[in-house]
Amino acid sequence: MWTVVFWKATAERVVSTVVQTLIPTVAATRLDLIDWGTTLWIVAGAGVLSLLKAIVAANVGNSGPSLTSAEKLVADAPGD
Repeated sequence: MWTVVFWKATAERVVSTVVQTLIPTVAATRLDLIDWGTTLWIVAGAGVLSLLKAIVAANVGNSGPSLTSAEKLVADAPGD
């Protein structure tokens, strides 16, 4: 959990989750009727849950932010 590779993979998951939550939340209503405060709370909550899941997964014994062992993180090559 204390590697740059872990945090890069986690950041990718969090950003992906935020975008995947934002798009359908905004698309569910007309743009002039969106309650942006609520929408941003929903999106932020999804991002926080994604981050917490990655941290819990790392503490379960996996090297990465996934709950399964299917994904193996490889250290960055020097100079990346």
